Amino acid sequence: MKHPTIEEWMEVLYGEAEPARARALEQHRRDCPECGARVASWRSVMQRLDEPEQAVTTRPAADRKSTRLNS
Repeated sequence: MKHPTIEEWMEVLYGEAEPARARALEQHRRDCPECGARVASWRSVMQRLDEPEQAVTTRPAADRKSTRLNS
């Protein structure tokens, strides 16, 4: 089976593929577990990239060091 290229999938994921081509690729994705898994993974990454960043809070290095020494 000839799988679509990454470039073809990216056109679908970004809504840039011609409608007939997008439908054909979506059909292939539904019929092909390998491509279905790849596209699902890419969509997951795209969603995570679209999420707002979570604030990361850390203690200054000096605080971490003194905590370890006092334990």
